[in-house]
Amino acid sequence: MSMYRTKHLLLVLGALVLIGSTAGAQDLRTAELFQQPDNYFCLDPDYQFVGDMNPENDAKEGWFGVWDHLRWSISAPNVSEIGLPGASRTAYYGPFPYDLEDPGASPINQEVVQTNSLNTSAMSGQYTYGDRIEFGRITGHHGWVFSTYRLKRQLNRFVSSGVSMVFEDPPFGQTGNTFLEGIVGTMPAADPNDPDVPIVRALPLTFDDVLLQNWTEHWSCELSYVRRTHKLHHGGYLEWYFGARYFEFNDTFNVDARGSRDNGNNVEPFGTILADSLWETTADNHIIGPQIALRWSKRNKRWHLSAESRFTAGANFQNIRQRGTLGSELTPPGVTGIPLLMAPTSFDHGANPVEFTPLVEFRVDVRYGITKSIDLRAGWTGIWMNGIARSSNMIDYRMPDMGINTEYNSQDVFIHGFNCGIDINR
Repeated sequence: MSMYRTKHLLLVLGALVLIGSTAGAQDLRTAELFQQPDNYFCLDPDYQFVGDMNPENDAKEGWFGVWDHLRWSISAPNVSEIGLPGASRTAYYGPFPYDLEDPGASPINQEVVQTNSLNTSAMSGQYTYGDRIEFGRITGHHGWVFSTYRLKRQLNRFVSSGVSMVFEDPPFGQTGNTFLEGIVGTMPAADPNDPDVPIVRALPLTFDDVLLQNWTEHWSCELSYVRRTHKLHHGGYLEWYFGARYFEFNDTFNVDARGSRDNGNNVEPFGTILADSLWETTADNHIIGPQIALRWSKRNKRWHLSAESRFTAGANFQNIRQRGTLGSELTPPGVTGIPLLMAPTSFDHGANPVEFTPLVEFRVDVRYGITKSIDLRAGWTGIWMNGIARSSNMIDYRMPDMGINTEYNSQDVFIHGFNCGIDINR
């Protein structure tokens, strides 16, 4: 059994023991958890339903507990290019042929216009599983409820070959060189006695293989005061929830880009000029805020239908982190076909923006009574939230040490899926 399942099974058992031990001395003493349905329903000798399970449709009171197994999907992040969005650059292959019959002639450029050839469109809202636990106590018109859930990590992973990337590579220094320039050939000097003059141009940036990984984790907890109304005219009850909610949405994007830099024991010119490179960006969203919710429920014989909605006005304290290395094999510099002024560069960046994150949640559940106080349940949950940072969209593809772009730290996220489980005295 995995650590994840073991941990959540212990949570479920702990919650049920807490409810049972406390309520056993109080509210659930008279609940008769395993009482057969003949006291819960009016049955004739042929076990046919002839009346309501609770003729007065009275709502249950006392301690209660709920466990759900979740099968939910988290929406994929907005599509982003692996490289500077929408950019292109002219690069040169070599070595350049040179017209020796005309020493004054310019080199014959072998050039290519590069764009980003890879993006994150292959990511999808894959389904993952988790658990939700609720427990609380209601007597009369007042009560409280605690609710928490956690989803197992959602993973998107895929590999692409022959990937072209464009980085912002501004000139620097008095000479105006850039980090991705290199020697692509030579031309004779004006004085025949002088050595040949190196030709320096922007080099093409292409990786042989690129592994993309994106994993997302999400959990939430809330505590609310409950105000239950009188029975409605057509039966059923409304319950108002007033409380607070905390939830986390953590997203990590990892790029492992590799290529050929060695041919036997020699550096291979015009191979992958930034082999090997790796960068990882993590966006942790810590959201807390007040919450209001409304729940409607109604029983009919063994069946119990409920629907509820929640709204949270959250303050999102984001923690963005980026770490990586570009060109781990860039030694020695200055060889033909590799960057002239670039060395292996490691970096570690951080940012802490704050966003407003509203959250809207809707649930619908149907239950079937198997004893007086135990129901089997199934349902659907949908959650929409805004102002969420997703790591793949916040990368600043800039030489020589990349960076974090906080302008794109606010996305919509939609989570939805099905649940099934059991409740006690709810």
